[in-house]
Amino acid sequence: MIEKLREKLVLFAISSLNKNKDFSKNLQLIEGEVLAFSFKGSSQLFYFKIEKGGLSRVFDAKPRVIFSGSGLRFLLLYLGFLDFDPLFFQRKISVSGSLSTVLILKNAFDYYLR
Repeated sequence: MIEKLREKLVLFAISSLNKNKDFSKNLQLIEGEVLAFSFKGSSQLFYFKIEKGGLSRVFDAKPRVIFSGSGLRFLLLYLGFLDFDPLFFQRKISVSGSLSTVLILKNAFDYYLR
């Protein structure tokens, strides 16, 4: 039950991000990259490929970047109640993979929150 709810929330958030023109414009810089989200307490990974300035769900791809953390922190980050930098430096969200891709994603998300 919780896995289905998590999946619906993730897909809703991605859909909202994809509708933002500034977010999409920034993603064009990393077209074709794959990223993944891993949630604390879950074995499920969510994979997304950057295509046409948006995030498209894919399955079992090799991600260039993996974001890991609690679902609540990701939700609060998406809603703009938390900032990525403190979460990262306090190790409440971890990131592995390409630093340049992470920075472009972070900047794209910052445009979304403005």
